[in-house]
Amino acid sequence: MPALAVLTAAPALPAVAAGLHYTLIAGAITTDATITPATADVLEGSGDAGGAAPIDCDAADVVTIEADNDNIGDVYEFWSDGTTWFFN
Repeated sequence: MPALAVLTAAPALPAVAAGLHYTLIAGAITTDATITPATADVLEGSGDAGGAAPIDCDAADVVTIEADNDNIGDVYEFWSDGTTWFFN
């Protein structure tokens, strides 16, 4: 079962570990939320994080959810295979 959290601030992802899966549901954020993993250069994947253009993570350090374009209830998923955090 994935961990669920309502996104109202900037959460940090723990170190990569096989089987970790987090589902973040947007709450009423008023400033951009930067989601940062414990280790740099481990984010991969793509998705819509409220911006004008989709996010494309390729060994990235952060995912930024833009407050001006985010909607309450938007869903962001992160999962790890033990080496990488994947974002969708």
